[in-house]
Amino acid sequence: MKLFLSIALSVFIACFSFGQTEEEYCKSGADKATNNDFKGAVQDFTKAISLNSESAYAYYNRGISYFNLQEFQSAINDFTKVIELDATDKQAYFNRGIIRLAMRNYDGAIADLQKTTQLDAANAAAFYNLGVARKSKGDYTGALNDFNKAISIDSYNTKAYNDRGIVKGILKDYLGAIGDFNQAIKIDPTYSFAFYNRGVAKKDLKDFKGAIEDYSKAIELDPDYVDTYYKRGVAKGSLEDYSGAVADYSKVIELNPTHSEAYFARAWARNKLSDFDGAIADYTKSSELKPDNAYAFYNMALIKFSLGNKDSACADLEKAKALGFADAETLMEQKCK
Repeated sequence: MKLFLSIALSVFIACFSFGQTEEEYCKSGADKATNNDFKGAVQDFTKAISLNSESAYAYYNRGISYFNLQEFQSAINDFTKVIELDATDKQAYFNRGIIRLAMRNYDGAIADLQKTTQLDAANAAAFYNLGVARKSKGDYTGALNDFNKAISIDSYNTKAYNDRGIVKGILKDYLGAIGDFNQAIKIDPTYSFAFYNRGVAKKDLKDFKGAIEDYSKAIELDPDYVDTYYKRGVAKGSLEDYSGAVADYSKVIELNPTHSEAYFARAWARNKLSDFDGAIADYTKSSELKPDNAYAFYNMALIKFSLGNKDSACADLEKAKALGFADAETLMEQKCK
């Protein structure tokens, strides 16, 4: 979200109406921000404000600089000042809404983005981000309406198609979701998240082969996105390709050695392959990373019973029982007397 470039021209135009020293600070701040020296830009815009406390342009561009420094509250304060000086500044509302969205202040984001759309009814980006905020709050009907509006304004808005597809998936309209992901991919064949999300929808339809194809394409486009390997591993396991599943879970662990779910899933797949030692090792690691995972202790106990290691199995059941897993208590009564 590099917002500065979109307002660079307004900085230069505004500066000519200022006094000479203020103009110099504004121009210097703009130059520094353009060169990603946002700390220096903040200093110069602050000096300009000290000479003209009603300089909406200086506040606005200092807000952009604060945003790029991830000093979000300071950025919000500056955009709020811009709005106080000019209640019709649609870009200030939009920017403040985007920052509030990033801070998960969804109500604040919705209020600002709604105001943006009132001032600019053709702002597709405002409707899109309004949909994102509503989706984050669980207002899926409202989110769909906003994504629909964004798409009606900009029929090439791949993110709007992608997020509308996600919402349709949440609402179990999997075919509708796939239609949206198809459209996003048609517009941008390199959009890895659309392939990923289409894979999720196909998985929900139990089209595991199709899901694997989409996950594989997503990995080709973005080989560092951990969750795609994990979900492809799940799909492979559903097709009883346990060796393939192990390979994908191993890749997840390579990319994120603290991914407890990947160890747990790999343990399940290794057990299916009769690699009992490997399965126990993975369940052990999963339980170390997530000590409240009763299933890891329970499943490990089942393997140990099959190997004749009763004492260790009962110890694992005791841990599962302590975590509130009722089946562990039942099995202990049967096996650990």
